[in-house]
Amino acid sequence: MRLAAYPHALGVAARLARVVAIFAAEASWVHALGGGESDPWWKLKAHGTSYQMLLDDVRQELAIWYLRQTDLSVEAIAERLGYSDTSNFSRTCKRWFGLTSRQIRQGR
Repeated sequence: MRLAAYPHALGVAARLARVVAIFAAEASWVHALGGGESDPWWKLKAHGTSYQMLLDDVRQELAIWYLRQTDLSVEAIAERLGYSDTSNFSRTCKRWFGLTSRQIRQGR
């Protein structure tokens, strides 16, 4: 994906990169102190979140933006967001937003 072509995606990517950088830095400190490499991830749980929840948040933002602001096909959007097929993506949109991806695209 060429992020420069999608300004909104740059903001989401930058936020996600900051989260990853924070946890990568934390992992090196924990490792240097003799802890396990997975130890920093407990902080996510302590803050009431998880890697999957962060990933879903990013996917939700990008899904809405792609569907409303681009001419990409639903199939291309599903692929960019990591879904194996459009039916899984559409079901996920229904769960997240109460609308299918095609309904969001149509502006409902």
